[in-house]
Amino acid sequence: MKKFPFSKKAINVMIATALVVTPLASLAPVTGTAVVEAAELTQDEKIAQYVSRLVTAYNYMTPEEKAIVKDVRLALDELEEAKWIEIVGQDVFNKAAEKDGVTEAQLLVAIKDISGLLSATNVGDKEVYVKASIDSFRTKNRDLFHALFGNAVTVDTVINFAVDFENRFFIELGAATLLNTAQNVEEVALATVIYLVDGTNAKYKEFDGILFTNLGLGVADLFDITRAVRDEVDAENNVRDIVIQAGVRGKVTTNASDAITVGTTRDLTFNLTVGESNLTLGTKVQWASSNTAVATVVGNKLEAKTAGTTTVTAKLLNLEVLSKEVTVSASGTTPPPGPGPTPVPPGPTPAPGVVAPILPPVTPGVTIIDTGKLEEALKGQEKVEVVRVTIEAGAGQVAQAKIPNAAIAVIAAKNPNAKVEVASKEGTLRLPVAEVSNAKLAAALGVAAGTEIEITVSVNKVEDTKGVVTKNKLKTVSNVVEFKIHATAGEKTVEVNRFSQYLEREISGDANFNAAKSSVVRLNDDGTFTAVPSVFKGDKAVFKSFSNSKYAVVENEVTFSDVATGKPGAWAKATIEKLGSKYIVQGKANGKFDPIATTTRAEFATLLTRSLGLSTTATYKGQFSDVKGTEWFAKDLMAAVEAGIIKGHANGTFGYNDPVTREEAAVMITRALNLVNFDKDGLDTTKDLTKFQDADKVAPWAKSSVTTLVQLGITEGRPNGFAPKAGTQRAEMATLLERFLVKVNFMN
Repeated sequence: MKKFPFSKKAINVMIATALVVTPLASLAPVTGTAVVEAAELTQDEKIAQYVSRLVTAYNYMTPEEKAIVKDVRLALDELEEAKWIEIVGQDVFNKAAEKDGVTEAQLLVAIKDISGLLSATNVGDKEVYVKASIDSFRTKNRDLFHALFGNAVTVDTVINFAVDFENRFFIELGAATLLNTAQNVEEVALATVIYLVDGTNAKYKEFDGILFTNLGLGVADLFDITRAVRDEVDAENNVRDIVIQAGVRGKVTTNASDAITVGTTRDLTFNLTVGESNLTLGTKVQWASSNTAVATVVGNKLEAKTAGTTTVTAKLLNLEVLSKEVTVSASGTTPPPGPGPTPVPPGPTPAPGVVAPILPPVTPGVTIIDTGKLEEALKGQEKVEVVRVTIEAGAGQVAQAKIPNAAIAVIAAKNPNAKVEVASKEGTLRLPVAEVSNAKLAAALGVAAGTEIEITVSVNKVEDTKGVVTKNKLKTVSNVVEFKIHATAGEKTVEVNRFSQYLEREISGDANFNAAKSSVVRLNDDGTFTAVPSVFKGDKAVFKSFSNSKYAVVENEVTFSDVATGKPGAWAKATIEKLGSKYIVQGKANGKFDPIATTTRAEFATLLTRSLGLSTTATYKGQFSDVKGTEWFAKDLMAAVEAGIIKGHANGTFGYNDPVTREEAAVMITRALNLVNFDKDGLDTTKDLTKFQDADKVAPWAKSSVTTLVQLGITEGRPNGFAPKAGTQRAEMATLLERFLVKVNFMN
């Protein structure tokens, strides 16, 4: 008999799972080989129970998740017959045709139905409709199964297997999490197949053998076919993940959403119930808090820091299966504020709702903001966008602004999205008040919420003490300017260096900058430099970054000989050389750009990281089975993964050398758009994919992304359509990136 090449890892998952959950599982009692549920229920009762579980899972999906499932289901229905035959193998159809009364068309219908059953795309919100789809499967395929297998295998055998697989899968998932024996859900699925076919039920072992004898494929091959079909219509495995996540949500009890008071801790619970099995996974799932200023999670311990709300999430094998809002309430009175800084009269009141006063008059060295005076100045203004503070360095001094956290609260009360703009002669920093809230800073300092905290912001010309400019032969056209923020409470001081959003900064030059050749670069402590998104307006360089550091404006000019007029890819010459001059794209070892070569996934991840000026301090932890972490692209890949722009394949690989298709590139750029909070008002909703003759070839998981880029004018088609499955040429890639960066105001 043909055997599916199960990995040793999957077998280990199955063995370890059995040791833990068999005594608990309603599906597999210790001493029995029959499935308890099947023995106790009639076929109709078993199907009714299964239908109820599918409907429950569907009702736990978000509207967006339901839409994705619908799109993939439609795409599955529309997948061309030739592709199905290619995936299944013509030899299977030939073998089936040896049976009297069996046609290729009949078998194709059955395989399509089985694939839909095993991928659970038949979920829905009405039991009557879900049951109707299963009844249709039974009616359509009953005669075919009899012709193929006689009475040995019936349509109900397949349905029972799907039912038992769905139930057992969640037990395997929970146990694999408990024992840390699997890295992804595919391994859990394989372990489930092994358990059912080789370990628990003689009829499924017989079912596997009969399938192979009559068709040349076994049960595991059916899953292989389902997976291959899924790759065609849902390459990112969205539906697989959605169905699993929704299934878990309906089987979990937790205390995560219970209210908690400041200063207390709680052990978070996560109990997964499948049938009569109950797995306690509180210490095994990956917990996280969306607002660590309000509450933090270490292991499964939730610690309440300050009053407010946060969202607590839990992951199983990197799938978010739980999301609960937690309210943290104050445990007592807030400590009274200490003495404030020396009052300084405010400047004139600005136009209502636009800009707050320049506060206070410029004082050499240190400029102190008076909370009371600020509050008085803001009276009568409905909404404040920016509070401007000017600082100036005296002889031998650094220019600083000292801002009490109470002043930040006053501004935030007017507008939680307001910014404090601190400007010196050399540059400007625009600080969102949300990034320096009392809750966030108190957590960073390790002090109680409500403690008086002073924020120090400095913007000063400094020396390149690490020699980054010289080492990298950079041509600077501005001073090196350092942007720093510190928070102080009593004797404690921390540097505030990383932010949850892009901070806008500005460097002033002595003359107008050359926008085509200029870039702002961050001078890193390790001697390297990183170009960051920047726009030039006369003698001002406006740039965005997630971290403070030393920055400078540099000029650079790059040309490539193989994009000259008359050569392939020359249509993108200006764009390619523009991005090259801004340290985003690079040539190959021979100095050429190779514009018509296909871009790989590793290259595209690297280019997105460079385009967005991303960096990371995270170490590689083996997230992808085919990446060691020492490759040339590893650091940039981790930055993109951390930012949520790049994801791997379902099998745990990244596929770094695979071509990035045009639809994959669209999805990645759309994630980048979401990262930078692009203005959706810029969408031209009169445009859609119908302009492309191959619009139906765009995968369901990519349709919304491709549509977004079309409506923004970032992507266009080729002469014969959009060509979603085609590789993205390097010239096309450069054009996509340049249009994206200009659209989000990250480049002139």
